[in-house]
Amino acid sequence: MNTRSSNNLGAYLLIGLGVLFLAGQLFNFDIGHIFDISWPLFVIIPGVVFLLIAFTGDANKAAFAIPGAVVTGTGMILWFQDTFNRWETWAYLWTLYPVFVGAAMVYMGSRMGNANAERTGRGLVTYGLIAFIAFAASFEMIIFGNNGSMGRWVIPALLILVGGYMLYFRRSPAPMFSEKEKRG
Repeated sequence: MNTRSSNNLGAYLLIGLGVLFLAGQLFNFDIGHIFDISWPLFVIIPGVVFLLIAFTGDANKAAFAIPGAVVTGTGMILWFQDTFNRWETWAYLWTLYPVFVGAAMVYMGSRMGNANAERTGRGLVTYGLIAFIAFAASFEMIIFGNNGSMGRWVIPALLILVGGYMLYFRRSPAPMFSEKEKRG
């Protein structure tokens, strides 16, 4: 993304906000109500801007995927919690942060031709999802006692997603050690 188009993005955002506020005035629409239900967009939008820079810029800008994934992921978590009034889910949703960083590292590594970054990213995604499933199951079914709503469909869906991920991103088998190397 060149400098001129970056400057244009900001201008378009300002024009869009101006049109939104003007429409609220013209049609006597309570613009505040929109922000009551969509305030997490103020967190998501800057994250999406980082992601756009990472995806549309040259390979040197691929690292913008990391803050983009973290900020956008945070906004999505906040939107979920606000929409469903499930603020207690923070007890386990924090385990998604390694997933956000790992996904960004996989993208960054593939874009920059860095196999180590890709491998590290896949590991973060895998172990982050495993931690998420373990914590979500523990909190939802045992601690929150909410096994009727979340436990019935979220946990099985997450197990399917993690299994699919593991099949799709097969890693090389673990190195084999001889008995002599194991002992010492």
